[in-house]
Amino acid sequence: MGVKGLWNWLDSNVKERMHLRDFSGKTIAVDASSWLHKAACGCALALLLVEEKKRLLSDRESREEPEAGACNPLEEECEAYRQILRFCLGKIRLLTSFGVRPFLVFDGGQLEAKAPANESRRLTRRRHAALALAAHRAGDVANAWRHAVGAISVSLSLRNFVFRNLQGHQGVVCISAAYEADAQMARLVADGFADAVLTEDGDLLAYQARMVLSRLSDDGTVQCVDCARCFHLERPRGERRQRAKAESTSPTREPDAPCSSVAFRCPSSLSDSSSASACVSSLHPSSASRTTSPTSSHASPYSSSSSSSSSSLSSHFSSLSSSPSRASPLPSPDSASFSSVSSPPFASASPRPSSASLGLSLDRFQLICVLAGCDYAPNIPGVGVRTAARLVRRHGADVHAVRLFVRSQRFRQHST
Repeated sequence: MGVKGLWNWLDSNVKERMHLRDFSGKTIAVDASSWLHKAACGCALALLLVEEKKRLLSDRESREEPEAGACNPLEEECEAYRQILRFCLGKIRLLTSFGVRPFLVFDGGQLEAKAPANESRRLTRRRHAALALAAHRAGDVANAWRHAVGAISVSLSLRNFVFRNLQGHQGVVCISAAYEADAQMARLVADGFADAVLTEDGDLLAYQARMVLSRLSDDGTVQCVDCARCFHLERPRGERRQRAKAESTSPTREPDAPCSSVAFRCPSSLSDSSSASACVSSLHPSSASRTTSPTSSHASPYSSSSSSSSSSLSSHFSSLSSSPSRASPLPSPDSASFSSVSSPPFASASPRPSSASLGLSLDRFQLICVLAGCDYAPNIPGVGVRTAARLVRRHGADVHAVRLFVRSQRFRQHST
């Protein structure tokens, strides 16, 4: 979504410092792209050189596109790729050492609504890449590294390499989102397939992810925002009927039991018919028709249209929902209201009952994000997250009043 400074804007009393052991037995959806970007910063120049080498080879040789999932010898020999893979494996070991089940979600296809922002970023990366390569040839290591960091891009081949090597690890689930991972992760939590999300920015707060974790440290500490408590979310109206029906079929079911342990069988290769996009198809049946060919630059790198894969992986998710120890599905983003709730739905994982509220409903919080600007729309000149918050607290959800105040001479004098 790209709302700059959103996480840092939150007060310290809203962001609780917790430990991964508090989430033992829980399933956490992880933004895999955030890990890839963070790991790429440690080998930015080497990664840029190997990507440039691959580009030169592809320009020199007129060869057909490799099949989806096919191993590229250059990728297997690339030390930068292996370093990024080791970083991800280290994070996975950190999560599993405290009893957390990682659910890695990779970015899929690109949204047309973000085309202007993506094109602007692509041009910026190309400019930094050219400057980094020129500095590298001149022996200017400092400038080469600085510009290489600005040229970092998680390419399709890098995602394929990491996905292919992670999916075979026991206890790790890897899927590709239909489009952006943020929306898919929020949906996983809303549908009860994950209990929290782990990311590096605050964009998922606007997607109504009920529990957002960020800033994971090597010792297992993490910053946590309980959105269900901050926005005073209550469970959807139809959930009581679903819980009553489930309890009638399973008398020994515990209402707030953690996710049941299910052994997920991941595909052996990306070219295999059981591709990760089948998981997305099982969550969103309409997403299967939207997924394009993996050879396209805008396609999900792991997509495949196989009925056998959909049925095999869907059975794993259906076993989750039918398990006696499984908690009932959490509310979907379009069905939650914002009245006061007596007890937070994630109280079993949060040992601290005192968590300050933002004093904002979700719709007003989302209005702040829109006014501050995101990947889908530019911000109002002179308006960031803090200014947008002041405008919304002053005028509420009256967009017309906010627009008039922004156009007024008083605001222009204050912003300058």
